[in-house]
Amino acid sequence: MTVFEAGSRLLARAIPNAFAEKLLEKHESQGVRVIFDAGATSVRTHDDAVIVMNRTGTSQFDFCVIAVGQMPNDEIAIAHQSGIAVDNGIVVDEFCHTSAPNVYAAGDCANFPLNANGRRMRLESWQNAQEQAIAAAKNMLGVETPYRPTPWFWTDQYDWNIQRLGLHDDSIDRWVLRAGADEKMLLIGLRENVVVFALALNQGGDLRALRRVIEQAKPVDADRLADPNVKLRQII
Repeated sequence: MTVFEAGSRLLARAIPNAFAEKLLEKHESQGVRVIFDAGATSVRTHDDAVIVMNRTGTSQFDFCVIAVGQMPNDEIAIAHQSGIAVDNGIVVDEFCHTSAPNVYAAGDCANFPLNANGRRMRLESWQNAQEQAIAAAKNMLGVETPYRPTPWFWTDQYDWNIQRLGLHDDSIDRWVLRAGADEKMLLIGLRENVVVFALALNQGGDLRALRRVIEQAKPVDADRLADPNVKLRQII
């Protein structure tokens, strides 16, 4: 199997680079070849073959699957006719309210403020679509409910269950790796000793405790967190 990746590494938006390299090794151990910076430019069939042309050349396969992502549908008629603000989706505040009176938006196309520092984003996941819709409905009914989610994603790849909480970026000033046996590990990102990101490999149960730590935004002892002899529940 060959994977043509448009980006320079695996899952650039979802996981830190250090774990992306580990994930690449896992795929390669299963016989998968990954070619980076090689988004497909055209796909055509010839006889019983599929011809894929990309930025690095042309390859022939028995079949191919194309995953090109999606763009937010902010061109719906009501947004344009009402002059609702759009910017990488329909712009809403923390109460899911758009720039138009009594109009709310939720789901993949809603661009909302994630936290107090003003960072805005869209979350493309079933969890966000469900929980943001609940918050929007409450606000429509007059029950003031700010929507402040902790982003959570998961994927099963081979015998690996990968889960992550929070978001990672260049503001993380310390990474802590807690490795276990049998391909288990926790990768935790801190900003000024506050846990803001956690990635679990076959240790999804530990994320329940880390979720509370992330949502409370309270400083932890980073040195104890990095000590494999100190149990996680003792720190939390």
